[in-house]
Amino acid sequence: MPSQEELVQSITAVCSAMRYSLDPPPVPLESPSRPPLKGGSQRMLRFYFHGDFRKSVLHYSAKRCINALELLNNNDPALDKFASYLYVADTRLSEHLDQLREIKLQNPTQSERIRGGELLEQIAFLVFQGLKGATSFKSFQSPGPQYDLLVSGDQLEWLCVCKLLYLKENQRGIVVEAKAIKKALPDKQFARLCSIMELNLSSTVGLGVFFTLNGASGFPKNESSRQRSIRDCRLRQILFHAKTQKFIVVLDKNDIFELGKNGSFIQLLSRKIRDLCELSGLPTTSICEPKEIDLPNHLKPLY
Repeated sequence: MPSQEELVQSITAVCSAMRYSLDPPPVPLESPSRPPLKGGSQRMLRFYFHGDFRKSVLHYSAKRCINALELLNNNDPALDKFASYLYVADTRLSEHLDQLREIKLQNPTQSERIRGGELLEQIAFLVFQGLKGATSFKSFQSPGPQYDLLVSGDQLEWLCVCKLLYLKENQRGIVVEAKAIKKALPDKQFARLCSIMELNLSSTVGLGVFFTLNGASGFPKNESSRQRSIRDCRLRQILFHAKTQKFIVVLDKNDIFELGKNGSFIQLLSRKIRDLCELSGLPTTSICEPKEIDLPNHLKPLY
């Protein structure tokens, strides 16, 4: 059986090949920039760019990629390289993150609150723009709820993203809420997203993501010890996952500032999703730490 690193290399190569096979030839066969082709060379090029052959390449590549995906282990460190391929930070993101650092949290004016909300939505949009395979970006007022952002994809690269985020293929949509409030997200806001995912988007969405400044109520804080009790938004998050098998994660400003690095968004989401299942009682480990180590004193010296 191939190693995880070999699987990652195989899938990455296949996705790149498929992207090329779907694109039209960069230079027409009859072009001033291409020297004239004669005989067998011309026939081979025409055969390569022929529709039936391209479909065969696409079908074979898709089959290879899907077979490799089934063998991937989501918890293998080799997938960090794959994450860097699937999430490439948008070049415009750093400028918006700098603006976020300057946001006034204490007693903001009405215009500052509006600007903060718009900036957080722009950051969320640019972050999801960095995910490969995403083909659907929507933000609108439906007859029911307002959607800050709905993201999904139909390409194989998006299936790879879903695999790393523990999402089912038939629920590969992601719904995003941006909340630029100075306090931790209250339970009623968290309950609203739970209701939307369960009632309005039950068939298509498997992951909800909050972009916030100060996290959500009841979640572990960096300065606190291991959390032993569960309350507020954290309690609702756990109960919602137990009932629906869907995930909702919360990003605070410290998490958001890490998203300027390639691969960071997928690594951060996967760590938060794993912790929802494990309930460590600790804040999510920064992606600056390549490994998540949580060991008692008698085991730490052995690591």
